[in-house]
Amino acid sequence: MKIKITAVAVASLAVSSAFAQTTIYSNSPTGDAFTNAGSSGAFQTVASPTGFANASWYYSEVKNGGIVGIDGANPRTGSENGSAHFNVAANALGGRADMELRDTTAGYLGLFDNVTAWSVDTYTLSGDIPNSALNLRMELYNPNNNMYGNLVFDPTDTPSFNTPVTGLQWNTFDFFSAGNTYKLNATSSLGAAYGALLSGGTPMTFASWQSALAGQGFLVLSVDMGWGTATSAFEGYADNYALGFGGQTQTYNFEVVPEPATMAVLALPALAALRRRKK
Repeated sequence: MKIKITAVAVASLAVSSAFAQTTIYSNSPTGDAFTNAGSSGAFQTVASPTGFANASWYYSEVKNGGIVGIDGANPRTGSENGSAHFNVAANALGGRADMELRDTTAGYLGLFDNVTAWSVDTYTLSGDIPNSALNLRMELYNPNNNMYGNLVFDPTDTPSFNTPVTGLQWNTFDFFSAGNTYKLNATSSLGAAYGALLSGGTPMTFASWQSALAGQGFLVLSVDMGWGTATSAFEGYADNYALGFGGQTQTYNFEVVPEPATMAVLALPALAALRRRKK
């Protein structure tokens, strides 16, 4: 696999403060729902600023009737108006709906060795709860040996190694939380090379993966979340996606873009402050 990596200093990808939050708005004031009936994955940029340099969120690999968007169906808290929404119908013959954070200018988000935060809040609405949970993936690439693969977290794939997902409520998955108990498998050449570490097919914690790959120069190409290529139904939500490098953490809050009238009201305090400064 050939991946173009430009010479961008990793330090430039960090935000200015240790903890920062960016609101990612829907592509329309009423929320959006990107879908694709075809069998080849389709992409659409989410038209919002992000915290990491040139990185952007995308609706990605959407196919076979999968639907993904940001809407107001299930806000994370009472003070918010939206969250990311994923929906794949039952027996959709490989329906998929993902969101992905990627920097197409630099080619990567940061060094895997420097990842210091990774978490997300999720909500499973599906009735088929035992076989339905949002999947999380971190895409890695090593330009020194061309090794590639995804670290994949699927709490229903290996339930004996992960905390069960409780449906109809928000769950938080934090790979740096106390105990660091959540486990991840690996795909492609990365999985093949480190299969011996996955004793008996047992996935490893994020800390174990960082230890195994330490100092080798792995880059984080992207992170994504969603539901992919399955025949069972899934509907769920995500919010407060946090990713950090070197202690600099960026949290993404997904919201419905305010109506023009609301935007005008929100702008009034800023205009008042500007006028005071001019005086």
